[in-house]
Amino acid sequence: MTEYHNQDTDFRNWCKENQNGFYLNEKSPREFMFHGAQCDHVGVLDPESSPTKKRKICFSSRAEFEQWHSQRGADVNVVFCTRRICSPLPHDV
Repeated sequence: MTEYHNQDTDFRNWCKENQNGFYLNEKSPREFMFHGAQCDHVGVLDPESSPTKKRKICFSSRAEFEQWHSQRGADVNVVFCTRRICSPLPHDV
């Protein structure tokens, strides 16, 4: 697991190097949106954007995410991105 906040270049590099990975976009300290690493929903591909203005928590595997989520349980709410590039992601968390 890797976290990025105000580190746009590092986050973009992580996405390129972990194309089968996943990241959470922090909407609030207890609310996150789940994305596939190739999703550009938060402006990853736009060089003029600042995708890590909001904290990103990155996972190289689904199992790594599930472990993180199980440790937090009901303390966090995770919703799933509905963009086609993120599908099919299991919506069972």
